Amino acid sequence: MYPKSFAYHKAGSIEEAIELLSRYGDDAKVIAGGQSLIPMMKLRLVSPKHIVDINGIKEIEFIKEEGKSIVFGALARMSDVERSEIVRKKLPVVADCASRIADPLVRNMGTFGGNIAHSDPNNDMPSAMVVTDAKMVCRGKSGIRTINARDFFKDTFVTDMKEDEILESVTVPVFKNYSGTYVKLERLAGDYGIAGVAVWLS
Repeated sequence: MYPKSFAYHKAGSIEEAIELLSRYGDDAKVIAGGQSLIPMMKLRLVSPKHIVDINGIKEIEFIKEEGKSIVFGALARMSDVERSEIVRKKLPVVADCASRIADPLVRNMGTFGGNIAHSDPNNDMPSAMVVTDAKMVCRGKSGIRTINARDFFKDTFVTDMKEDEILESVTVPVFKNYSGTYVKLERLAGDYGIAGVAVWLS
């Protein structure tokens, strides 16, 4: 099945993406890796009139340590999260979660921010964000907001982000003497999980 027709916009910066989202409101959707949005468009579960492509905005494509936290840019690829030595060492639950997402092809394209901002209950990373008390950094017309993971996810495909906001980065605190993992039950390798559990404890 093919998606309905839409207008395509390539954003060259976060500011340009915010401007496009502000202009088109409910009719617009952000696309990054496209691993969640495109299948839904093909099934016509969603039919946005405007697609705002944020791929290529290098300022949000990173994984770095800042003080007692690890910060993930929204465009960090899941394959990079999976292989990152600092993530594997200090946030094993996040590394484990990334490694269990679909298959290598999806992880090479899928983005950290996209997996979270889509707010799909079948996605893996949201539970890891809640259990680690992550903070979502969103930017919109009115400036930057930081939202706790527990408040960010509102419902199926619904987050606390406003229409003109974009998920810019995610800050995950690192605590001493903590460890954890992520496991899920699936019918076939690469399937959506029947159930997934993130554990992070001292």
